[in-house]
Amino acid sequence: MWEKILTFVTPGPMTETFSFRPRVFYSWISLGVILTLIMAIRSLMLGYPIDIESLIAIPIVFCLFGLFGLGLDSVRGRSSEYPGWYWLFYPIVTYLVIGFVLSFALIGFVLGFGGIRLPQPPRMVRHPKSSKIDPQKFRQELKNMKAEELLKEFDKQLKEIEKSNKIKPEEKKVIKKLQELDRSGLRSELRNALNDDEMEILFMLILKLLGFELR
Repeated sequence: MWEKILTFVTPGPMTETFSFRPRVFYSWISLGVILTLIMAIRSLMLGYPIDIESLIAIPIVFCLFGLFGLGLDSVRGRSSEYPGWYWLFYPIVTYLVIGFVLSFALIGFVLGFGGIRLPQPPRMVRHPKSSKIDPQKFRQELKNMKAEELLKEFDKQLKEIEKSNKIKPEEKKVIKKLQELDRSGLRSELRNALNDDEMEILFMLILKLLGFELR
């Protein structure tokens, strides 16, 4: 009996990572119903009238936010695999993320309307699909990047490929030079931190990390 109830109210093992499945959806329904009961009890205790239609809508809206979050993951090309505890609160996380984005967009609109500009976020290297990459454009974007931005994006991969001994000595030198840059060097654009030959080596190295090689 209890096992069937737990199967319905929980998405699965709380610490195990897995993809979306019907049990996850059932857990959203259960959590929505629990929230509905809490709100109904609170209304009764405070002497407020209970809006039956609103209470019925809560589990439905709760599940819709969960499905909307799955849609966002799909659009962003992300694999929807999370631990069980995260799946349980996934609709709430989606609601908070959407609320934060909309609030930030509203603040940006109000400030922009008032003539106040928000600081520009740091440029990050986009991971282009190999079939759609424009080598010349990507090479220029790389030159305009700051060293600290590149390391933030690719530092782990560069360290791994350096330890694998599958790269040429000159490629290792470029990686080591990047890692040994001082504070001013990290904040400067890559074209100022590396010479043309080193930039070309780095360009080919990043393409290799992205799974694309020029022919």
